[in-house]
Amino acid sequence: MRGKNFWIKLALGAIFIWLVAGWLAPYFSGAKVVHPIWLTLGRLELHWYGLLMSIAVLLGFFIVLRLNQHFAKLDPDAIFYTLAATVFGGFVGARLLFIILEWPTYSQQLSEIWQTHHGGMSIHGAIIGGAVTLWLSTRYFFKINGWRVADLIAIALPIGQAIGRFGNFFNQEAFGGPTNLPWKMFVAPAFRPAGMTQFSFFHPAFLYEAVGDLLIAGLLWWALTTKYPKAGIIAFWYLILYSSWRFVVEWWRIDSVHLGGLTLAQWGCLIIIAIAIWLINIRRKYAD
Repeated sequence: MRGKNFWIKLALGAIFIWLVAGWLAPYFSGAKVVHPIWLTLGRLELHWYGLLMSIAVLLGFFIVLRLNQHFAKLDPDAIFYTLAATVFGGFVGARLLFIILEWPTYSQQLSEIWQTHHGGMSIHGAIIGGAVTLWLSTRYFFKINGWRVADLIAIALPIGQAIGRFGNFFNQEAFGGPTNLPWKMFVAPAFRPAGMTQFSFFHPAFLYEAVGDLLIAGLLWWALTTKYPKAGIIAFWYLILYSSWRFVVEWWRIDSVHLGGLTLAQWGCLIIIAIAIWLINIRRKYAD
């Protein structure tokens, strides 16, 4: 049976979501204009994308440290520095893979490589870069159980992804095809794809992914707190669940690069799912 604090937190979370939904509603309907910049200080422009990514990272640190305190009980200092290294590696990997995939565009505009506030991150690149950095940090520098750290990160990561996806909304990107569904998203004329400029409303594909991310985080949190499986299993299940949902969301998106009937992201999802299933079977044969 859940304690009183759980239900209070659940109620506060529901109120927060309701308030955010009410704030965003005029932007979705087109009554208000979306702008990527949330604050201007002289010549300094602060973008929603960067703000939301920063919030996602800080919240991720908080979640992992709290989960570690209650479950893993690893050295908190080692956890903190491992997280810092993993975030850096994930950021570099996310940007690098996106640039590689979009090199024909970036090769013509080299200055755009550094303009991260314009968007342009690959979640698959973030996973690869973060995983490599996590492995190196825990194995050679901080000497803690990297598998368990990966489990904790796997719960915080989809929450951060859900927050970061709203940066796509303010950048007017990562949306789907035209629609008249009640949750349709208004896209300004300047951001409408060629051949679709006559349409005003599109599928909010970024929102579909964000909702799925939160559900995945809840499911993995339940698994950690009630099942507490062998270290590393939750991280692998994150890869399977997220990749499966991302594969579905890709059917809505219209900005993806296609190859052989699927998008590059979908091919990446299939590869990650296969590797994760293989690693689960291997991991179960070894001690922590």
